[in-house]
Amino acid sequence: MVQDSSSRKQDQYIVRFPDGLRDRIKKAAADNNRSMNAEIVDTLEYGYPEPQISSTIEMVDYLAGEFLGLEVSEEEIAALEAKIRHFHDMVLGSPELHLSKLKASLPENSTDVEEFKRKVSGLPSKD
Repeated sequence: MVQDSSSRKQDQYIVRFPDGLRDRIKKAAADNNRSMNAEIVDTLEYGYPEPQISSTIEMVDYLAGEFLGLEVSEEEIAALEAKIRHFHDMVLGSPELHLSKLKASLPENSTDVEEFKRKVSGLPSKD
C-alpha cells in the first residue's frame, strides 16, 4: 500500500501494546471498517479533545467563584485577563484575524468597511 506523502510528515510515535491490546484494536478497526491507525487516532481524539471555549468559560466562572473574597491587585487581574485573552486567541483566533477574513470576503466593489463592521457586530446601521 502506497502511503500519502502528507501523512508521512505527521508526528509518529512508537507504542508498546500490552498483551491482547493489538488484537482488540484490530477487531475494533475491522468492525468500524477503518485502519488500526485510524481507530487509534479516533480513540485518542475522544480521550484528549481539543479545548473548547465553553469549557474555558466554565473554568473561569468556577475559578472566579473560588477566588471571591481574596485580595487581588489590579496588576494581578490585568495579568490574568491577558492570559485569558491569549488562550482565547489561541483557541478561536484573534478578533482582528476574524475581521481580516471577513473583510476579504467583501465584494470587490464594496468600500464601506465601517458599515460592514456594524453588520458583523450586530450594531444598527447609520440610516
